[in-house]
Amino acid sequence: MAEIETVKDPVCGMQFEPHTAAMTHEYEGDKYYFCSNDCFDNFLENPSDYHKKEEAA
Repeated sequence: MAEIETVKDPVCGMQFEPHTAAMTHEYEGDKYYFCSNDCFDNFLENPSDYHKKEEAA
């Protein structure tokens, strides 16, 4: 049985399947998936904070 691919919302940390994302956004060549419009809005307020977090992980 194949493992289901999941993505992580960079704002809240929720794991979910990419096709269920409320929003997606590209920032500095990386694609981000968001579980809600609220998380997307928070990301847009200061995307570099979340981008750095993902790079360090």
